[in-house]
Amino acid sequence: NLMNYENYFSMMFLTFSVCEGALGLSILVSIIRTHGND
Repeated sequence: NLMNYENYFSMMFLTFSVCEGALGLSILVSIIRTHGND
């Protein structure tokens, strides 16, 4: 039961990390485009 919970938690953390990375990347691209146009 503890192993199952740990596996679920690691999956949630992995998903969160991917979303955070994608979000940060899109923000970085947005900033670069904004400064590039200026």
